[in-house]
Amino acid sequence: MRTFIGTFSPSYAEIQPELRSDESVLWAGQPQRKVIFRKDWYDWYVILIGLFVSGVLLSNAYHGWSTWGIWARRGIFVPMLLFAAFFAFGQYLLWGRLAYTAWRKCRTYYAATTERVMVLNTGSTRKITDMYFAKLDSVSLAARADGIGTIEFSPGPRRPTGRLRYPWWTDIDLSMLIFYDIEDARNVYQLIEDQRQQSLKWTAPTGRPEGR
Repeated sequence: MRTFIGTFSPSYAEIQPELRSDESVLWAGQPQRKVIFRKDWYDWYVILIGLFVSGVLLSNAYHGWSTWGIWARRGIFVPMLLFAAFFAFGQYLLWGRLAYTAWRKCRTYYAATTERVMVLNTGSTRKITDMYFAKLDSVSLAARADGIGTIEFSPGPRRPTGRLRYPWWTDIDLSMLIFYDIEDARNVYQLIEDQRQQSLKWTAPTGRPEGR
């Protein structure tokens, strides 16, 4: 199933300046902005750290309330500033990084064109990560029951494993060549896979040279 989008689409408007003269968009979209918890243990690991840090600090503040008052009257603000900094860090691990991810998603655009798949990150700078269909070995899909899914490409970006898989300040790395949390993911996956197979036929020994 091939789906063309209209030029009125905000995603198309962002992607269009990055296209080659002989290239057209087959699909364009953005990741869903709502919070989506993943099966990866990393998410829960960071949340537990945030709960622990916030809980310990709040407990100490409650039991040492009189001490805080004495320090405040004496002008000793360093412990209070340290408390505020660590408490803010704990809150960021709990929900702040999710809000930051949502903000990044608003500035991330995905596209499948007649030639390639691409991720465009906007904001203070514009960054494009792309790969031509002829160079993709495979495409994989992880979809939920509501149709929202993530599409990964192989060969894909090299990602650290374990606790360093993603930066601590976000739950996913939106700069990678991965279509995170898109609607109607199965149809988009099928569109990309069909285009990849077609591209492989064109780049066969009897077709045009690979890569453009």
